Amino acid sequence: MKFFKGSIVTTVVIVILVLVIIAGGVWYLFNKNQKICAEETRICSNGSYPSQISLTCEPVRIEKSNNYIPRSSCVGNSEYLITWRDSDNGSDFLIKYKTDKNQIIPCNYTVGETDFELKNQPATYFLKLTDNFLILDHGTGPSRRLSVHNLNSRKEVYADGYSDLIVSEGDIIEYWSPTKKEVTSENCPELEEFSKHGLGAEIEARVSVDLLSLTKKELGGQRCSSTQ
Repeated sequence: MKFFKGSIVTTVVIVILVLVIIAGGVWYLFNKNQKICAEETRICSNGSYPSQISLTCEPVRIEKSNNYIPRSSCVGNSEYLITWRDSDNGSDFLIKYKTDKNQIIPCNYTVGETDFELKNQPATYFLKLTDNFLILDHGTGPSRRLSVHNLNSRKEVYADGYSDLIVSEGDIIEYWSPTKKEVTSENCPELEEFSKHGLGAEIEARVSVDLLSLTKKELGGQRCSSTQ
């Protein structure tokens, strides 16, 4: 009988220990996730932007309206901080100007008096920040458009149809741009396949644009791409 009671006590102790270990593991993972979220926010807030930084923590719920506020993403260099967020009619982009290259600007979508804002841009997405040029991507299908904003003049200075931004080094960008060349089965082997899926086709040329002079030139390559 004593042996039986001892076995029960031992079993209970083991079960309790297992539950404690499981609870400790869950607590550790929870705190680790919270730490990661806090660290992502800190990185975005301390002015260190070596590349595009997208915050991945869960959005904040507004209990009264049962909606979500999408957490803003941000990218920056020594002169600017770009933040963007979803809006009711597309995307909003906010450009903040640094007074010093070491200035720390929090990654928050809060409009200031000296900021430059692009509101309600339909089907528009951040593509690249290079020097003082903001490059945006527009569209919902294969046929897309890119636009370039000069952040010093606060104006759109260039726009073109494109399908891929290949290279962006300094003030030179390279991408595939649609041409007016006639599409045939010779220069577009995929033409029949595109047609089967209800798509059109166009011939694209690889081009480069100098953003300082806005000079566009063809680089010699071409390909066939689908259109809607």
